[in-house]
Amino acid sequence: VSLDKADVGDGWPLIRYLLDDPVYHAAYVSYVEQVSTDLFTPEKMAAKAQALAGLLAPYVAEEIGAEEYAQAVEQLLDFVETRAGAVAEFLAQ
Repeated sequence: VSLDKADVGDGWPLIRYLLDDPVYHAAYVSYVEQVSTDLFTPEKMAAKAQALAGLLAPYVAEEIGAEEYAQAVEQLLDFVETRAGAVAEFLAQ
């Protein structure tokens, strides 16, 4: 999902209407910034994901295998890093 919501069209009329309003758009950008700096930093997300991955590993490994599970966790961590970069780029605009 794009952060600028440029891809939100007629199928999402309320979202489009709100983001086209300068006041609501500014609030949206402010919330994105706040969440990205306070809650969903790559460091915090990685720590949380790794802690949860450790808890789930014994059970998931039985289903899909330890190696495949480890790869999935790495893909999640890569996505977090990629998304953080996209957020930073969006906020710099």
